[in-house]
Amino acid sequence: IWVQSRSSFAHDEGTGANSHLIVVTRDITETKRREKELREKEARFRALFEQSPLALEWLSPEGVIQFANPATAELFGLHDPEDSIGFDVSLDPNAPDELKEAIRTKTPLRMKNVFDFGETGGNVQYDTEHRGVKHFDFNLIPLKDERNECFGFLFQIEDITERAVAEQALRDSEERLQLALEAGQLGLWDWDVQSNRVAYNDRAVTMLGYEPPMETARPEEYLQLVQPDYRESVEAHIQAHFRGEIPGIHLEYPALHRDGHAVWSLVKGRTVERDADGKPVRLIGTLQDITEQRTLQEKMMQAQKLESLGLLAGGIAHDFNNLLVGILGNADLALDDLSTLHPAHKCVQQIGHAATRAADLAKQMLAYSGKGRFVVEPVPPAALIDEMAHMMRVSISKKVTLRIDEPDSLLLVQADPTQLRQLIMNLLTNASEAIGDEVGVIRISTSAMELNREEIKTRFGEDSLPEGRYVHLEVRDTGCGMSEATLRRIFDPFFTTRFTGRGLGLSAVQGIVRGHHGALKVSSQPGEGTTFEIILPALEESESPHQQTTHPVARASSDPNGTVLLVDDDEAVRIVGSRMLRKLGYEVLTARDGREAVDLYRSGKNRISCVLLDLTMPVMDGEEAFNALRGIDPEVSVVLSSGFNEQEIHNRFAGRKVAGFVQKPYKMKALENVLQSVAADRAE
Repeated sequence: IWVQSRSSFAHDEGTGANSHLIVVTRDITETKRREKELREKEARFRALFEQSPLALEWLSPEGVIQFANPATAELFGLHDPEDSIGFDVSLDPNAPDELKEAIRTKTPLRMKNVFDFGETGGNVQYDTEHRGVKHFDFNLIPLKDERNECFGFLFQIEDITERAVAEQALRDSEERLQLALEAGQLGLWDWDVQSNRVAYNDRAVTMLGYEPPMETARPEEYLQLVQPDYRESVEAHIQAHFRGEIPGIHLEYPALHRDGHAVWSLVKGRTVERDADGKPVRLIGTLQDITEQRTLQEKMMQAQKLESLGLLAGGIAHDFNNLLVGILGNADLALDDLSTLHPAHKCVQQIGHAATRAADLAKQMLAYSGKGRFVVEPVPPAALIDEMAHMMRVSISKKVTLRIDEPDSLLLVQADPTQLRQLIMNLLTNASEAIGDEVGVIRISTSAMELNREEIKTRFGEDSLPEGRYVHLEVRDTGCGMSEATLRRIFDPFFTTRFTGRGLGLSAVQGIVRGHHGALKVSSQPGEGTTFEIILPALEESESPHQQTTHPVARASSDPNGTVLLVDDDEAVRIVGSRMLRKLGYEVLTARDGREAVDLYRSGKNRISCVLLDLTMPVMDGEEAFNALRGIDPEVSVVLSSGFNEQEIHNRFAGRKVAGFVQKPYKMKALENVLQSVAADRAE
C-alpha cells in the first residue's frame, strides 16, 4: 500500500527539550491509484488530441488558444502547433460572428463557413501557401465544471473544401440536368421494381394535367392512362426488356390527359441496377410529349400522299389525254363525214361532248399534280349547274330527287369552269352519299347577294373578303346529317365517314372556294340533313363568257399545204392525227420518239414545213428533241403538243421561238388554226 508519513517532535514545556517523536501515517493508496488513472487518461487524451486528423484546439473561457494539435498546424500552414498558442480566436477577422457570439455566451456551436484567404494568404499567422477559398466545419464545445461554470472550450475544425466542392459540383450537375430536362420538355421517371413504385418529376406529372408534387405511383396505375388499344403492346414491350430481349425501353403511345384528350408520349428508359440473378431492380428513363411532332408527322404523311396522288394524277392525265385525242379526233372526223340528218350524227356529237368533259377532268388532274394551270374566265354558274345536274342524275340513287331552283342565268363569276364543275360534282356526290339508300331530296339554288364585311364575317367566318356583290350557291340535302366532331374534320384530306369514300371531295371543295376568293359555310345536325353555302365574287352582267363558234373545216385539195412531221409516242395519236392532217391537206410523216424525229428531220428538212411535237416521250423527250431540231435548223417551225396549258408551255419555252401550241386533246379545227398561223408566220 502507499502510505504518507509526517513526523514532528513534541517539546517538553518545562525543559524545552524534545520529549516525544510524533509520527502520523495515512494510507494514500487510493489517491495514488487515482493519480495514475488521471495520468493515463491524460496520456490517452493527449494521444487522441495530437493524433486526431481533425484540427483540435483547447481554448480558454475567453477564446484564447491554450493548446493545438499538429492537425491544426497542417490545416492552417503553421510550422509548429505552439505557434498558435495565445492567439485570440474571437479576434480573427475571418471568424464568423456566430463563433464570436458562442464564445462570449459560452454556448455550443456547430456550423459551416467559408474562409477567403485571398492572394496573400490572409492573416500573418497563416502560411503564404495557404490561400484561396476554404470551407470549414466548426464544432465548439463548452467545457464546464461541477458548478456549471465554463473553464474552456474544445474547438474542432474540419476542412470540408473537397466535399463542399463535390457537393457544389453535384448541385450544378443536377441544375444542368434540370435545365436540360426543361429545355427538352422531358419528364423523368424512376422505377423501383422491388417496391413496385415509380417516382416522377414535376414535368412528367404536369404533362398529363396533374398537379405536382406527386407521390410515387404503381406502374399499373400509369398503365391505366395509356389508351386501351395500346396497353397490351406497351406491357409486352416492357416485359420483353425485363426478359433481356431488347436492351432498353422505347415506346410511342397516346396517354389520356386529365381532361380526356390524348397526349402522344415518347418513353425511353433502361435498367440501371440488377440483382444477383441479373433481373432488373431499378429502371430510369424520360417521358416526352410528342403530340406536336406526331401532328407534323401526320401532316407530312398527308403531304406525301397528296404528292404521290399528284404524280399518279399527272401520269394518268397524260395517258388519258392521248386516249382522248383518238376519241375526239375520230368523233370530229366522223362528224365531218356525216350529214346532220344521219341517225348517228347526234350520237357522235354526244361522244364529242363527253370526251370534251373528260378532257376538262384531265386538265384538273394535271393541275392537282402541279403540272398544269387553271384557266380563269367569266362563267355562268347556272349553265354549269344544269350541265352537272344532267350528268349526276345518271349516277345518283333513283330514290334521290334532284331539284334545281330557277337560277339567274345572267349571274357570272370569274372562275375556272373545270374547277366549278368539280365543286358542284363533289357537293352533289357528298349529298347523295349522305342520303344513301333512303328516299331524299337534294336542292340546288343560286342567287345574288349584297354583303358587307360584317355580314361576311358573321355568316361565313371570313374577315379578309371585301364587301360587294356575290353569287350565292346553296346545296341542301335531307340526308343523315353530321355531328359536331364530324363537322370539325370534314375538310381534312383523306377524312371520310364512308367505307368506300375517297376522303378528297370536300377538301377539294374548300381549296376551290378559297382559290376563287370565296367563302364556305356548312350547317348540319344529325338526322336533319346538311346545307353547304358558298359565295363567290360576282362579275358585272355586261361581262359575258366567250362563245365558241364553229367554222367549216378546210377540205383537202389536190395541192398539199406542205408536210407535217407528227411526233408522238402514242400510236392512237399518230393514227388519228395523221388522218386529221391529211384531211386538212397536209402530207404526214410520223415518228415514235424524239430521236426518230430528229433523224427524219435531218434527212428530209427541205420538204418538212412544220413539226408537231409531243413533250412527254421516251428515249428523247420533246424538249430535248426541240433543242436538237433547232441545232439542225434554227428556223425550224415547231408546234408543241401537250396536256399542259399554253401559258405553262410559254413559260417553259420562253425566248426559244416556239411556232405554236395545241393542247391535248385537240380537234381538227384547233390543228387547222395553229397550222394556218404557222404558215402565215413563215410567209412573212
